[in-house]
Amino acid sequence: MKPPPHFGVRYKTVCIALFLCLTSSSLKSAEWIYEIQRGDNLWNLSRQFLIDINLWPKLQSLNGIKQPRRLQPGTKIRVPMEWLKIVPGSASVLNLFGNVTAIGMAQKSRKLAKGDLLPTGTVIQTDASSNITLRFDDGSIFLLKSNGQVKLKNLKVYPGTGMVDTRLEQKKGKSESKVKPKKGPGSRFEIKTPSAVAGVRGTAFRVETLPDGEVTDSEVIEGEVAVAAGGATQTIPKGFGTSAKAGGQPLPPVELLPAPNLTQVPSTFERDPFYFRFPHKTGAIGYLLEIAPNQKFTQLLYEQEYPSTTIKVSGLAEGSYVLRIRAMDRHGLEGFDAYHPFTVNVHPPPPELLQPLPASQIFAHQPIFRWRPVETSFGYHLQLASDFHFRHPLINESHLQAISHIAGFLRPGKYYWRVAAIDSHGKRGPFSPAREFIRLPPPPDMDIINTNGVPSALQWQAPYEDARYRLQIAWDRGFEMVIADILLDKPKYFLTPLKHGDYFIRVKTYDAQWEGPYSQPLLLKVP
Repeated sequence: MKPPPHFGVRYKTVCIALFLCLTSSSLKSAEWIYEIQRGDNLWNLSRQFLIDINLWPKLQSLNGIKQPRRLQPGTKIRVPMEWLKIVPGSASVLNLFGNVTAIGMAQKSRKLAKGDLLPTGTVIQTDASSNITLRFDDGSIFLLKSNGQVKLKNLKVYPGTGMVDTRLEQKKGKSESKVKPKKGPGSRFEIKTPSAVAGVRGTAFRVETLPDGEVTDSEVIEGEVAVAAGGATQTIPKGFGTSAKAGGQPLPPVELLPAPNLTQVPSTFERDPFYFRFPHKTGAIGYLLEIAPNQKFTQLLYEQEYPSTTIKVSGLAEGSYVLRIRAMDRHGLEGFDAYHPFTVNVHPPPPELLQPLPASQIFAHQPIFRWRPVETSFGYHLQLASDFHFRHPLINESHLQAISHIAGFLRPGKYYWRVAAIDSHGKRGPFSPAREFIRLPPPPDMDIINTNGVPSALQWQAPYEDARYRLQIAWDRGFEMVIADILLDKPKYFLTPLKHGDYFIRVKTYDAQWEGPYSQPLLLKVP
């Protein structure tokens, strides 16, 4: 599966500064470059882009244009930023989960919904286990996680230029951003926290400060970021991170841990809660798991940190999801994400198995399987296999209407069985936990063959082809004094000459994984 686009910026309370955009003074002297299109002239361009159409003579003079009515397509002209139109921007609610509220300029609180448009000055608050994703006018994406607060400080658009100026004040919580590449000197994406300002354009990174504010971690997923702290600046390239303590300088770039290997994680889970494991990543001290309804990750349904690679997830409704996991190193830096799609299938619930009982021994050639009915079921799916994982089912009946089933002939051995319910739409629910039983052959019934009035051989009926047997001869009925213990591959034994006396003989069928019961002791009298 192709990984979805990374979100870039992840904040708690940030204690470093990342200055990657133009200052206000330099912006005034900056220029936007426009490429002339067929049909353009200075009057139309001034009407479309400039704050005053009467600025066209200055635009002509600045660019040395001799024929303002006949502009050559492909020619590039310079436009001072201070001449460009500016209109109020907005943020649209792309997605949200849980309880998310907004306070507008009138200080009235309201619950947000998908599709809402939010103007400058709006303060957004997420509750526990809630999150919201905003999309700005240039397509940049901002995800605010649980227990967070952000103010849309200043949203501006330069119409028709592709340039958008987005400035946020994040009071608390964690966020992730994916910022569009800059379209000109007016393109800006800036997040201000109580102690710093982060400005980016066309890059993706994460920043997190521990709750006490003493340590700040930064990880760069795309592009390059300059991290300043303690009077020093570190330039962090893609795939690296840094950590800075309060008052100290950032660490030299630390390579981020690679994405975990999730190839062995199941694609379907049929229990709530469900569990899975994956290989440990060298250097990891923990892992972060996030779950979303699709690969875009604009809505988080689940977020949890784990100290090991044993993962437990509970409370997910039936449906399809995508999870992502990243490893955390000893610096607290989080590495690259691994993605894995999966499905939760918990309805209809599996029936309770009745017969055979767990670990029971069955002598019948055709065992009977029974289970309790499921109220919402319109049918059942029975599977029987000789392996616990049911890779090669021997019975795979998927259209049973009754709550019992008689199997065909079963060769003696160890077996596993399970049953799933099927609803009115034909959807199969999860299978019941597999139950083990052993099908054993009955004890052999021996006959004595006499030759000239003297016992010469023993024989019995074979329970199945290529069966193997164990025969014992003893002085006593309790077989405490065994004088012969013989393995046979045929249901017949030729007696060796025995001394005068009474002997007791018994036989059983056996296999590498099981042994059947012995026959009743047979008394053999040797004259």
